[in-house]
Amino acid sequence: MRGRGWPSRGLLGFGLAVALGAAAWWLLREEAPPQEKIRRVLLRAKQGVERKNLWQVMSCVSRDYDDGVNRYTDVLRGLMHAFRENDALEVTLWEPEIGVRGEEAEVSLPVAVKGIRGTGELSFRLTLHLWLRQEGRHWRVIRAAGWEPATPLGEEAGEGAFP
Repeated sequence: MRGRGWPSRGLLGFGLAVALGAAAWWLLREEAPPQEKIRRVLLRAKQGVERKNLWQVMSCVSRDYDDGVNRYTDVLRGLMHAFRENDALEVTLWEPEIGVRGEEAEVSLPVAVKGIRGTGELSFRLTLHLWLRQEGRHWRVIRAAGWEPATPLGEEAGEGAFP
């Protein structure tokens, strides 16, 4: 007769097998290449802007952000202002050019932005130049340039845009 409160050997063996399997999967899982991880960061930032989710966007920006003019808190304030001033924001990203060197990356990203307020809207297209650094398991933007709109946008996103 078995004592109460003690699991059977089969149940204990099953639990151990599951734990070992999970540990093996965790250690042996295939990591996505850096370019794919960076694309995910860009998509997360885009979605955060469209949802007006400040913390989602800022999770893509390093606390060490410094472009020579703006620092992390300036980016935070700029986003807060843009979110307050616009009823909605729409962002279209085109396929980025990504160059990775170790734990740093440089990205050239064509973007179209539409800000909607009341019955009016302002649309423009620009090419952002981003520098990212791997911080732990995450890639974050440490510097950016190209915020000035390149051309007014008079047409919808075309070929090469990704969600």
